Formats: sequence, structure tokens, C-alpha cells
Amino acid sequence: MSSSETSSASGETTLRSGVLSLSAATLVGLGYCGLAVSAYLILPYAVASTGSSAIWGVILTTVMMIPTAACIYMLSKRRPSAGGAYTWATEGFGPFIGAALGFAIIMMVGPLGSSLQPAIGGMTFNSLLDAIGVESNFTTGIVGALIFVVVGGLLVAKNVTLSTKAVSILFASEAIFMVLFFGFLIVKESLAGNFANIFSSSAFTGGFDGFKASLIFAVFALAVVDVPVSMAEETAEPQKNIPKMTALILGLAALTCVFSSYALSVAVTPDELASDIENANQVGPVYLIAEQFIGWGKYGVIITSATSIMALFVACILFAARFTHAMTRDGLAPQWLGRLHKTHQTPRNAQLFFTVLAFVLVLVVGIWQSSSLAGAYAWGGAIFSGLVLGIYVLINVTAIAVFAKRKGRGEHFNVFTHVIVPILGVIVIAWFLWQAFFSTYWSDELPFANGKSIVIIWAAIFIVGGIWGGIFLSRRKSVSSS
Repeated sequence: MSSSETSSASGETTLRSGVLSLSAATLVGLGYCGLAVSAYLILPYAVASTGSSAIWGVILTTVMMIPTAACIYMLSKRRPSAGGAYTWATEGFGPFIGAALGFAIIMMVGPLGSSLQPAIGGMTFNSLLDAIGVESNFTTGIVGALIFVVVGGLLVAKNVTLSTKAVSILFASEAIFMVLFFGFLIVKESLAGNFANIFSSSAFTGGFDGFKASLIFAVFALAVVDVPVSMAEETAEPQKNIPKMTALILGLAALTCVFSSYALSVAVTPDELASDIENANQVGPVYLIAEQFIGWGKYGVIITSATSIMALFVACILFAARFTHAMTRDGLAPQWLGRLHKTHQTPRNAQLFFTVLAFVLVLVVGIWQSSSLAGAYAWGGAIFSGLVLGIYVLINVTAIAVFAKRKGRGEHFNVFTHVIVPILGVIVIAWFLWQAFFSTYWSDELPFANGKSIVIIWAAIFIVGGIWGGIFLSRRKSVSSS
């Protein structure tokens, strides 16, 4: 009997199954998408780069993400697990590759993914101080980051139902404001006769390079297809609902990005948006657009930035802790880290560990980046984006290996869905990885702290993951033989 099977035999080491409905788990996934963060801080760059054709960039990126989403859909339907890609890679390639990939995923959503939110939360806190006339600086930003971490820690300290309710409420507040605000922009400008003619060649204001840049920003906003997997063991009917969530989250995130991009396109010209980006405060250019159109309503941008960041922070902690738990029950991570709370059956040690680590990383990287929270966010975000793309490539490769083994056991096998689709996913995501990550950051034009250091840390995470896997596998073998 494997260690995972042994673990699942005991209620104290098993996540509480069936406590999340399809809607609740989907809302957590959407919270992880950070829709307001994307709309306020990512999509403006896409629209400024290429004008209203950014909408086509979002649509094309969605289509290009479909092969990877399809692989996750098929794998989660066949074997839903909190370990997600770690579990699948273990099945397809063995425990060593599984452990290396699992470590990379934990690093992506744990220290890195979780720390991004307090960093940008501190920037939002500073923006609020600026708005009410209080001077802000790096120290006040760190105080704001600490506030986000403490509140986030409280929201993940108990049962997963409470955490998901909190994410749902936070997400609902940002969604309502975004629909009202961006809807108002579209209606107002349409009544004034201003439409974004996305079918005209004039829509491509930045040429091919600008459109390519918009694709890169769009993929960062839409890299969400692996989100539902970590909730598999706590979601009712996971083999049916997790694949549904994969499709729902990608579709809803894409729809929101198209809606937001169109609103920004009709509200201001690309040149005006570029100027707003240049002159924006720490919440981003949409704050200035809101000030122009709805006056005091601009504070809604700050508030929903905060709620979106908090929802994203909590979702990251939940995500990372469940991957960690899946590895600890297979003996591939420190046992204390994945131990479940006796009452709530949640990996609370891991949740609180990543919560504290997020703040420490923000502080250390912020100081290293010339006492800049924006620098910490940009540095961590770049590594995070590279890890997402690298992991997506490996998920597609894993799908081929898993289904090839399935064929070897005489199970159903389809060349198109089990081979061609994953290969398309590898090609598409590898192109993004090269264009958006390596070509950008492995450059002599950037300072080491903002360029090559990012690629080096990215590579080091995969290398350390391999070392991590080797160490824990040798320990597991020693225990088994004793």
C-alpha cells in the first residue's frame, strides 16, 4: 500500500471531502484569478500597447490556452487530487519528477504567489493614505502589507468553508463594482458615439509588436486553468465538478478581460492610457480614469483593489497548502508542514507558514529592490509568470505520459485528445515562455536585479526541486527498508 493510500485511511490525515459545492469552489478559483488586479494593473498595458485590438489578444490567448486547459480537464476528470500536477507527474514519470514539479508549484503559489499580494496590498494602502492626504513611503507600505497578511492569516486559520465564504464575499464586491464601473464607461461612451471598432485595421494601433505585447499581458491575466485542482478533494463530486470548474473559470476570466479591455478602449485613447500609466499612483491608471469619469467613485478602485488582493492572497494560501499536504502524505515534504488540524481537517500549519513567509519575502525583497514595494512586486511577479508557463509546459508533457501508460494498460486512448492536444499546448506555452520571459529578462539591457536574477531564480527553483525530490525519496526508502 502506498503512503498516500495509508494516509487516506485515517480521517486525521484526510482533507474533509465534499464540503465545497461547485459554486463555492468556482468562486475561490475566480478569487485566485484576481480579476480586478488584472483589470487595473495588467490589461491597461495591453490596451496601451495595441488599442482596442487588445480584445482580440484576449480572445486569441484564450484559444491558445485551451489545449492546456483540455489536458487539465482530462487529467482532473480521470484523477482529481489536491496534488494536481504533482500527482499526475508522479503517475506519468515517477516520484522523482513528481516531487520536482510539486516543489516548483509550491514555490510558485506559496512564497512567490502569496508574497505578491501583500506587496501590492501595501501599495494600495499607500494609495489610500495619499488619497486622504497622509504622506506614504516604504515603511507605511510595509505596515499595509502586514495588515493584509494578518487579515489573510485569520481568514485561513479555521475551516475551508469560512475561507471560501470570505473569498466569495471579497470577489463579489470587486465583481459588482467592475460590472457597474466598466459598464458605465461603455454605455456613456456609446451614447456619445464612441465605439471601439475592433474589426478595423486602425484598431491595431501598435502594429505587430504592440499586438504581441498585448498577448503577453493577456496570458498573465488568463493563466488560471490549473486553479481548481487544489480544491479537488474538498469539492463535492470532484470528477464531475473540477473539470467543469476548469472550463468555467477560464471562460469567465476571458469574458471579464474582454469586457474590461473594451471599456478601457472606448474610455480613453491608447496614448491617453499610456499617459495615465506614466502618471498613475500606486493603484494604477484605472484610478485616474475613474477620477475622470465618476469623481469620488474613484475610491471604489482602491477598495476593490484591496478586496481583490485579499481574495487572491487567501486563494494562494489555500492552493499552496493543499499541494504541500499532498506531498507530505507521500513522504516528500516535512510532515509537520502538511499535518491537518484535528477539528477543521485543513493543512493549517502550511497555511500559516506560507502566510508568515509571504510577509518576510515582501520585506526582504522590498529592501533589496531599493526599498520599493513596486520593485518587489515586479521581481516576484516576473518569476511567478515564468514558473506558471514552465509548469504549464510540463503539465502538457505529463498528460502525454499519463495517457501513454493508460494505453499500455489497454484503456481507452485517443491520438487527437491524448497526444495532439498536449503537443499543441507545449508549442503554444513554450512560445509564450520564450517571448514573454527569456527574451525579456535574459538581457544585458536590464540591471541584474531586474533581469538575469529572475531567470536564474526561475531555473534554480526547478533544480532545487530535483534535489528536494532526491533527498525526500532517499529518506522515504530508508524508512521503508528499516
